[in-house]
Amino acid sequence: MSTKHKTLIEYVSMLLESDENFLIVRGNSGMGKTHIINKVLEELELKEGEQYDYISGYITPKQLFNTLSNCRVMDSPKLFWLDDIEGVLNNKISIGILKSALWGRNNRRIVSYETSRGNDVNRFEFDGKVILVVNDINQERTLGRALLDRGIFYDMTIDPEEICSYIEECILPNTAQDIDIEERKLIWDKVKRFSGSEHFSARCLGRAF
Repeated sequence: MSTKHKTLIEYVSMLLESDENFLIVRGNSGMGKTHIINKVLEELELKEGEQYDYISGYITPKQLFNTLSNCRVMDSPKLFWLDDIEGVLNNKISIGILKSALWGRNNRRIVSYETSRGNDVNRFEFDGKVILVVNDINQERTLGRALLDRGIFYDMTIDPEEICSYIEECILPNTAQDIDIEERKLIWDKVKRFSGSEHFSARCLGRAF
């Protein structure tokens, strides 16, 4: 396991065991971010649906509001893990909901959602924690900075050489085991030639089998 992965374990553990309520993780696609976080939650014996929720893919602002409101019926640490939902970072309403959930006056984080009708207002007090996992975040944009200022930011991004090392140590020995290891190495040698490509990731080897 690389130093980057060990550090991610430390950050997730720190979030769950401290007064911090937000961790944002940026890192290359296919580098094990989801696997590592899931491993920490399993080792802590946290139960999905009771102590944490996992949300992946697309989510609308209203769905985000409703999902976070479930903190009222969850057990500690009331963790909400948003995985690869970059769309949240490009939506002002979603950013506003997250900002309210992560920071408030007098230690009270009140989250509100008001419809365009003006007479349909929902609100709740959020007392949970959030992990946001993304492949990229533009720190120069106002929306990105608004979240970075409210929690812990861990940049797990690595260079192509480190990606290749990760593939050789962690992925190559454990994937497509119905194929002889020597044949897997030959396939990897061909895939490795594209490691300098902008779109190269740890998932490239799996797609080659």
